[in-house]
Amino acid sequence: MMTTFLNRAPDIQAFCKNGGPQALRIDYLSNSGRLSFYTPDFIVKTLRDHYLLVETKGREDVDVPLKATAAASWCKSASTTKIKWEYLYVPQTIFGSVTSNRIDDLIRTCKPSFAELLKERIKPQLSLPLGEYIEGKVTGIEEFINSTQLNKLPSRYKKSIEQAVTLFQFTEKKEGMSFAPVFTPLLGPLDESAKGLINDLLLPLVPSIPAKQKDFFEPYYGNLKKTDVEWLSRYASNLRRTLIFKNGLWPAGLLLFCLDFCKNNKQDVGGVFDAIKQSFSKFKGTDLYDTVKVMTDFRNNYIAHQEKELTDISATREGLISWITGIYKIYFAHH
Repeated sequence: MMTTFLNRAPDIQAFCKNGGPQALRIDYLSNSGRLSFYTPDFIVKTLRDHYLLVETKGREDVDVPLKATAAASWCKSASTTKIKWEYLYVPQTIFGSVTSNRIDDLIRTCKPSFAELLKERIKPQLSLPLGEYIEGKVTGIEEFINSTQLNKLPSRYKKSIEQAVTLFQFTEKKEGMSFAPVFTPLLGPLDESAKGLINDLLLPLVPSIPAKQKDFFEPYYGNLKKTDVEWLSRYASNLRRTLIFKNGLWPAGLLLFCLDFCKNNKQDVGGVFDAIKQSFSKFKGTDLYDTVKVMTDFRNNYIAHQEKELTDISATREGLISWITGIYKIYFAHH
């Protein structure tokens, strides 16, 4: 068992099973062209202060080479001059024959198998047709956003929108391809703009004294049903992570909760929930809630959970317009 090996390895400082809601998940394009997520088995810190993403697996599916490639690319991007990340793919057949108890020896033993794995890639990851994409020169972008609005956005948002439109134009010419990857460039701007709006509206109302912060994020729920308390507590915890620790989960979904709570919830809870009602009341009578709701529903159905296959060109075009429009509205709701 890999857990036993990691426990006994003398050159390992710490390790953890990569699971649960805070697990590191790496997005990749599956063999069918769908955006999928891969969760490596372990995160390991060696005595050299290097980090490893460790996967132990037999050849179970055709996506294994694609997952490994995505993980190796993630490690390369995460590495710095001081900290190195490395992906360790451990085939079960090789692991069973290893006699050393050192992680460095296991890395050296597995390297040839990993190199062979990368050669077996079924097909290359779908990428932007770089020969056709020139920043600021995307034809047909007016169908999705007018140039005046596009130029008002930060350059990183503008570039992401141009890439998404280019990828859509590229994918619509192919047969049998999923359009889900078209929205990948927009995930960053969506979450960044949502997080920015939440911070701008709520952070000024957060108490500066730690003891008062606890009461702010853990208010008295009175006689609410247990299920309601659990529901509100989850969002209060995520708001604390977002506002205090800067590592909140799914900012767009959290923004939708704030807009919905202000619009529809009549419960008098106090704390952060009073702050939500106070700060987000400015959006009553606007279409911001409906805009974010459409975006998050689309993301849940086609992008994150992929409950539905996104192969319809018209649905993709409409979704892309709503996402680009929504990012613009969220960003300028607090700029």
